Amino acid sequence: MKANLNLFSDLLSMPESSRQRLETKSVLKSYIWSDGMLTLTTSKQNPINPITYKSQSFSLGTKGKILKIDLCNQSAIDRQVKLFFESEFIPQIQQYAYISPKNDCIFIFNGKNIQLVNGTINGESIKQCAVFSANESKKKMKANLKKGKIDYQPIARGALSSMFSLETEIPQGETVTAWAWAVQGETTHDVLRWNDEIKKNVLALS
Repeated sequence: MKANLNLFSDLLSMPESSRQRLETKSVLKSYIWSDGMLTLTTSKQNPINPITYKSQSFSLGTKGKILKIDLCNQSAIDRQVKLFFESEFIPQIQQYAYISPKNDCIFIFNGKNIQLVNGTINGESIKQCAVFSANESKKKMKANLKKGKIDYQPIARGALSSMFSLETEIPQGETVTAWAWAVQGETTHDVLRWNDEIKKNVLALS
């Protein structure tokens, strides 16, 4: 099926604030890891880090959120880069989550709705992932991220967060684009349809 590029491009051109509503929502933030340095993408760029980035966030209203991150390797050598994405499905009550090897994504259920979390870089999908209690030690999580890893945990219950990585090697002087998304709906079919549509379009646009 041909990607609906006009519809998708129009959606991404809309400002995030124009589509937000006060209902269940997806929170999605990202970190860049390279050469042992971990940077939150909303932070000021580190001039020592040869990997520069441009991050854009697009809201799908009550349907979720998409992140686009362009990474540029300004060094004289190829660089291994890992992007870590942390997602929360608000409100975090009575949740159940699991990692789906079959669909290559993460599902979070809150009783009434379902959130699907996924991403891609250079045509590659999720490498490392976990679902865990939102109350777990952030200090431990950050310590692991600084080492470039996520402790695998496939199932969790309660007030939850999910995390996954996208990983690639960027040749010297080149730029790659990563996409991550968290979408929500009332059924598994709904979120898988959104997932397929987004994946199809971002691969065509990358």
